[in-house]
Amino acid sequence: MRQRCYNPEYQTIIFNTILKALEIHPRLLVVRCDLRFPLEATHAETDASVVTRFVKSLKAKIKADLKRKEKTWRRRLSCVLNYVWVREYGDVSGKKHYHILLFFNKDVYRSPGDYSAPRGNLSAMIKQAWCSATRLHHPDFYSLVHFVRTFYLDKNKDDIQYQIERVAEHGNYLAKNVTKRYGDGERSIGSSL
Repeated sequence: MRQRCYNPEYQTIIFNTILKALEIHPRLLVVRCDLRFPLEATHAETDASVVTRFVKSLKAKIKADLKRKEKTWRRRLSCVLNYVWVREYGDVSGKKHYHILLFFNKDVYRSPGDYSAPRGNLSAMIKQAWCSATRLHHPDFYSLVHFVRTFYLDKNKDDIQYQIERVAEHGNYLAKNVTKRYGDGERSIGSSL
C-alpha cells in the first residue's frame, strides 16, 4: 500500500477554513465534491478561472435561494459560503479535476438533498454552478460533479473537537502531494480565507 505524503501548508489552510466557517455559522453542513471535466473533447472552459466562476455562481444561487426561503420561512437567513479547493490530475487519465470542501449554514441547508434532482435543492445548485463555470449545458453534464461525503459540525455539541478532527482528517485527501502539479503557473489550492 502506498503511503501518502501530505502538504502541511494545505493541511493548515484546510483546518483554518474549518475554524473560520464555524466562527460564522456554529452549525455546519460540509459537502466534499469532486469537480471534473468531460473525458471527450467538448467546448468546456477548463482555464485557471473555472473554480472562481464556480464559487461566484454558487454564491449567486445561494443568494437567490435565500431570498425565496426568506419569503416562505418569514425570517432573515444567512449562509456565508466557505470553501477550500485543490487542483489535481488523474493518475491514469492525467486529466485536470478539482476536489472541494464546501461549508454551509446547517440552519438553512440541512443536507445536499436528492443527488439525482435536476433542481430545487443544494446538490442541484452545486451541479448547476459547475456547469455554468465550465460553460456546459446542464443537466447533460451534471454527472461531472461527484458527491463524495457529507459531514455535520455543531459547535454546541460536547464532541465538537472530534467532529472537527474527522473533517480535517477527511480533508487530508485534498492535501496529498500525489497527483498535484506544483509550479506550472496555476494555483493548486484556493480557499475562502
